[in-house]
Amino acid sequence: MQQLFWLHSARVLAVLALGTEAAAGQESTANCSLEALWVWGGGSPLQLDPAFSPAVHHYKASLDYAAEPVWVDPVARGAGCEARRADPGRSVVAGGRGEVAVVVRGEDHASYSVALTRRSGRDDALDSLALRGAEISPTFRPEVHSYRAQLLSSVRGGRERAVLIVAPADMGQGLEVSLRGGGVRASAAELPQSLEFLRWRRRNFTLGRWSSGGRLQLPPPAARSWRLPLDLDVRVWPAAAAARPGGGPEGPPARTYTVRIYPAGEGPDDAESMGTHPALSLKGVVAAAAAVFLCCVLLGIVYVNTMSTSTGEAEDSRQKPLEVRGDRGG
Repeated sequence: MQQLFWLHSARVLAVLALGTEAAAGQESTANCSLEALWVWGGGSPLQLDPAFSPAVHHYKASLDYAAEPVWVDPVARGAGCEARRADPGRSVVAGGRGEVAVVVRGEDHASYSVALTRRSGRDDALDSLALRGAEISPTFRPEVHSYRAQLLSSVRGGRERAVLIVAPADMGQGLEVSLRGGGVRASAAELPQSLEFLRWRRRNFTLGRWSSGGRLQLPPPAARSWRLPLDLDVRVWPAAAAARPGGGPEGPPARTYTVRIYPAGEGPDDAESMGTHPALSLKGVVAAAAAVFLCCVLLGIVYVNTMSTSTGEAEDSRQKPLEVRGDRGG
């Protein structure tokens, strides 16, 4: 009797479990959505605004000037659900707007959209600039072009790679990186892009390795060692000027960022600090000198006029006849 009771109980539990699984399957099928959504422009994934969430259905993203084609990688959530691109796939012109749409279908359906804005190709600034193994100051701002970098004391000579990490406003911008020291210039090679750096919109340039004694060991074929301080130049061309097929950037660079690199524990002297301070730039010094010169000229003119007036009055007083008045009663 007890065995029959336990057998019946087991069957009831099995039926309940199957019913629960079926209900769960129906619920997941009836709530189709996206597990993930990737939108690519050329070889770079676009940054969605806001960040992707299955509950958010509308996004915005910026598309680089020359990024082609635009394609979508949606991942459906829910048993029996399927995600497909639903827009006609029209191209977006420079400076124009477009949209990417995705539909998830099952027993019900859901739709997602991404409003695209293509960059104009005229962006000529960087979003950020960093040097591995060194600290850059002041804090980077696109409109400031001169910086100082000091090696970290934790950098061990020969073990730490010297890599410049650049975040361009447009991944298609033309970038040239070079080092200057002792009247010699050496170019830095750009590292191949990985998916991680494409995702975070970074471009890397290898400078060599930091070596002992405050030196930078350049990679082959230069393979020479330079003593710090050194100047690091980053020249930037807009994407429209850099998008020439089979050729380099057209015309002079729109901006040049310069970083003066110092060894650990050493820094610029007062003169170099003045030269890199935004408030004491070359234009500011020239303007101040011109103002001082103008003041000196004006003071000189006033002095000459004053002296001329005094001399004239003295001359008149000497030439004027002396009047003698006598008593009329005599």
